[in-house]
Amino acid sequence: MQQPAREAWKQLWTGAENSIEAVVQEIRTYEVLAEVQQAACEALVSMAQSVEDYKHKAREAGAIEAVVSAMSRHPQDAQVQQAACEALRHTVCRAEVSQECAREAGAIEAAVSAMSRHADDVRVQQAACEALAAIVS
Repeated sequence: MQQPAREAWKQLWTGAENSIEAVVQEIRTYEVLAEVQQAACEALVSMAQSVEDYKHKAREAGAIEAVVSAMSRHPQDAQVQQAACEALRHTVCRAEVSQECAREAGAIEAAVSAMSRHADDVRVQQAACEALAAIVS
């Protein structure tokens, strides 16, 4: 994400409620802005490390579906694909119900598509492989 866009999103975010639900709403509200999609996915990854019962809360808020939607809306944006795959991994890893939700939402297909479209991007390849492993393990 370019620095001005990231700073604008951070300013917007500081006024928002710091919650998974708020991030998911940002993904839905600004679905055409790749910069917001990337930053929101990065925020979900950050929350995964600090929010108690993150996986359950993220699943209930619709984070999985929102992340898969971001991937489908911005297939050519490697940074969105990488951030989204990382968000998926953190949201579904070792959580059977979330894994099933991800499969139903099309996360496997989205990760495979990211790998195909960004075959030369090592970061996308790694993030997508880790997301796939988390979804199917």
